[in-house]
This record gives sequence, C-alpha cells and structure tokens, in this order.
Amino acid sequence: MNEWQSLLIFAVVAVLLLIADRYYRIGVEGYESMPVPAQRCGVDMPPCAYPTICGNGVCIAPGTKILGERDPLPVV
Repeated sequence: MNEWQSLLIFAVVAVLLLIADRYYRIGVEGYESMPVPAQRCGVDMPPCAYPTICGNGVCIAPGTKILGERDPLPVV
C-alpha cells in the first residue's frame, strides 16, 4: 500500500469513529432527547412564574443550589 491508500483508510476509520461516538453519546433521537429548561429569564425577557426564580438565565426552583464563583474577578 502506498501512503495515499493508508491516509484514505485512516480518514475513513476516523469518520466512522466520530459517527459511532455521536450515536454513543447523544443517541439516535438527537439533541431533542436532552432536557431543555422550561423558560429562560433575564434582561429583556419575561419574568419567571411565581414559585420559580431566575438563576443563571433559567427559571429554577427556589431550593436549587446556585453555583458560586470560586475565584471571583475584581470589578473596577
């Protein structure tokens, strides 16, 4: 085999592995099977419904823990 045939075989195997990885991680249904937040919130967006609050741009339940900054940057 010359180097072009080896390169072509390598490229085909790489693409097949990428396709297999997509089906393994995401599944056949695609991104629609992943949970999507019910409502977005923030500046120039409608407020959250009563029992929920706005946290990181998404309406969340009041008891949900919001991640804090580990190393906050100074604001000047």
